[in-house]
Amino acid sequence: MIIVHAEDDQDQITVLKALYKMNMPESTVFFAKTVNEALELIVQQHPDAIVTDYDLKGRQTGDDLAEQTKGYGIPIIGYNGNHDKFVKSHLFYDLIEKPESERLFRRLKEL
Repeated sequence: MIIVHAEDDQDQITVLKALYKMNMPESTVFFAKTVNEALELIVQQHPDAIVTDYDLKGRQTGDDLAEQTKGYGIPIIGYNGNHDKFVKSHLFYDLIEKPESERLFRRLKEL
């Protein structure tokens, strides 16, 4: 499985890399810190899933990423400390609050 994960906090990225390696070692995960970086990776890598934080570097959010990828047919999971921030929840496959990593990996494996 190929995953594009949008997260702008480097400490979170470090933890997530270890969690992906432990829970989904067969996956390839690309991290982006902005919506534009995520969009570039999505076009280049053709992921099976997208995971996004709400607050990303720059002016755009996880909602913006979901809006811009809604026609791609790729499931997107919102993964944030407060999933109520996601206004466009209808665009998401699921919304998961950090640090519920077990649920995140369970949902990714279901895809």
